[in-house]
Amino acid sequence: MFKSVLVVCIGNICRSPVLEALLKYYSDQHQLGLKVASAGVCAMVGDPPQPYSQELARQHGINIADYYAEQITPEMAQEYELIIALDEIVRNDLLHRFPFASGKIKKLGFLNDNMDIEDPYKKDKPAFVKMYADIELCLQSWLEKVWQVNVKLPR
Repeated sequence: MFKSVLVVCIGNICRSPVLEALLKYYSDQHQLGLKVASAGVCAMVGDPPQPYSQELARQHGINIADYYAEQITPEMAQEYELIIALDEIVRNDLLHRFPFASGKIKKLGFLNDNMDIEDPYKKDKPAFVKMYADIELCLQSWLEKVWQVNVKLPR
């Protein structure tokens, strides 16, 4: 079972902060002991999560207001046991940049018909609502199949 997880999207301000926070929440709730962080392949370093990401997380009892974007580094790719990309573009970028980590780079949606979590950056709130729901759906599959945690995620 994986004990350290790095989640990666493009800017680290929309999708990956949400997934990081949700993974930490469920790790705490089910005593999984996960070390979780997030980063971006083209991070807007130091920027906070987008307002709609913060709002949706807050509505689900998760606070991401104190998160700040980080750029993925080779050291991060080496350190974490599992690297979860939010879409195929990010996964391919990671495979190209960090071939030494290829065996531990997976896409979040690969357990859900290989779906991508679409980037809602610069889009309206409905795109963020869809992003959040898709992350929850895929995360539920990971929790059940990888960490053997049977949860019903809030909708």
